[in-house]
Amino acid sequence: MADKTINDLKKQISTKDEQIKKDNTLIAQKDKEINDLKNQIKTKDNQLNQNKTTIAQKDKEINDLKNQITQNKTTIAQKEKEVNDIKGQINAKDNQLNQNKTIIAQKEKEINDIKGQINAKDNQLN
Repeated sequence: MADKTINDLKKQISTKDEQIKKDNTLIAQKDKEINDLKNQIKTKDNQLNQNKTTIAQKDKEINDLKNQITQNKTTIAQKEKEVNDIKGQINAKDNQLNQNKTIIAQKEKEINDIKGQINAKDNQLN
């Protein structure tokens, strides 16, 4: 009877040892899985940090471009004013040219009238 009990206990120990080995193998697998998952988390954290840096750079680029657009709008407005001022100067010069043409035409008429008077005087003298 004692031998049977000892054999039963040895079987139980053997069964427990096998279960412990299986559990240890499973624990090792779970530890590996945990380490793999932790590594994935680190990788994701690194990617997130890189994305945050990229987003910050893109935000800066966007702000720089917005500032450039604002500066360009200001420059365009200044150039449009310059163009309008120059057009005004051109119009003034055109008006002055037209007035000069009118004066020249009047002077030519006056010269022709005087020439006519001279011719008339010359005819009277002859």
